[in-house]
Amino acid sequence: MYHLRQLQCALALARHRHFGRAAEDVGITQSGLTQSINRLEDYYGVRLFSRDSKPVAPTVFGDALLKGAAQVLERMQTMEREIKLLNDLETGQLVVGVDPMLATSMLAPALTSLLRTHPRLRFSVRSGGWQTLAPELAAHDIDLLIGFTDTTDTGQFESADISQPAPLVVGAPDHPLRHRKRRSLSDFLAYPLVQGPVARWYLDWAGTQLAGEKVSMDLHEPYFLHADDTTLLITIAKGTHALLAAMREDVEVALKAGELVEITPPRWPRSVTVTVAWPKQTTIAPAAERLLTELGIAASPSLPLPGSR
Repeated sequence: MYHLRQLQCALALARHRHFGRAAEDVGITQSGLTQSINRLEDYYGVRLFSRDSKPVAPTVFGDALLKGAAQVLERMQTMEREIKLLNDLETGQLVVGVDPMLATSMLAPALTSLLRTHPRLRFSVRSGGWQTLAPELAAHDIDLLIGFTDTTDTGQFESADISQPAPLVVGAPDHPLRHRKRRSLSDFLAYPLVQGPVARWYLDWAGTQLAGEKVSMDLHEPYFLHADDTTLLITIAKGTHALLAAMREDVEVALKAGELVEITPPRWPRSVTVTVAWPKQTTIAPAAERLLTELGIAASPSLPLPGSR
């Protein structure tokens, strides 16, 4: 039976229509390429390429062979890619940067799914805001970043945006704002805020609301505490009149236990945009590619096929 190398030679000759250029393409001598074509023709007992015309052209038999050869080689490349991917997924390591607000709601479910199918994968997670983690992504110190951008310019990275439900604003059950019927953003900002990294979407939203209320205020001033530890922030919100914005997944238990209650500001957004970013113009790691898939993102560029030129 024919060898895959002979099929590659036939496809190269069909592309270049010239024995010398085809031989250079596949990295063998011209005589070696001629021998490969001759062996294919001897096997099938038909002429696959016409040598009488310039440039060289496939015959009708050659056209049939070329169609099948392309399919065979494509299947082989797919198989090799899947084997490499599975091997890397068994032994790979990945460093993920994530906004602490998104760790439980987005990253945890994706990693849980990966752990079920690839238990030997190893991950490290770094927590922080976009301003902190973006330089690490640019320096390739982390492989993937999940967060709220502090700018609309993500051109230095490959990225995809995902719409997520907006965080809940919560406070203790005895919070003075809980039963107030008319509440302005100024009313909320009169109380201490505890939060992870301040997101650009919040600053933009709050700035618009305050402008409508004709209030001038430094939006960083009300913060009592910035921390990446969500458990710490929840504990403080439970025992004080501080307000906390958190994803439902992080405060669900406290809400059900009556330890926290929702206290929604007026015109609070229903959804927010989360950006997932990875280094540009580099081969994406198989583990990162699979994590992106778990997040509902098709990575581009995808992992190159082994042996591709």
